[in-house]
Amino acid sequence: MKSFPKEVIFFAQDYLKIKNMPDIGFFENAFSNQSGNYDSENKFVNINIALLGDLEKHSLRILETLFHELVHHVQFEKGILKNANGIYFWKKRKAKGKGYKISSWKDYFNSPHEIQARAISKNMLKEYEKLS
Repeated sequence: MKSFPKEVIFFAQDYLKIKNMPDIGFFENAFSNQSGNYDSENKFVNINIALLGDLEKHSLRILETLFHELVHHVQFEKGILKNANGIYFWKKRKAKGKGYKISSWKDYFNSPHEIQARAISKNMLKEYEKLS
């Protein structure tokens, strides 16, 4: 799989109101624990097909990962989330000068930007399935 179908990209762009779509790529790393990631500096979404499998067998999981990472793109695009040398600033916390660092799986899982991305990507997947 080299790319996502255009209707998936158009759906995500419309649903999330993305102004500038990031580049989307695929990598294979069976030793990574990440199914995908978003590089905010280079505006790039990576999807780990080694963990997620092929599109036919795991299409919903791959789509949810794409949607999840695109939520992170929007968080950065809208200034909801910022990263300064590994310290994350979420919405109004920056105004108070309180950032947070992710140093464990628990920190990552419970961080506000991850909680939001999981919730939105699950809703997106449900909406996309209704259209399919």
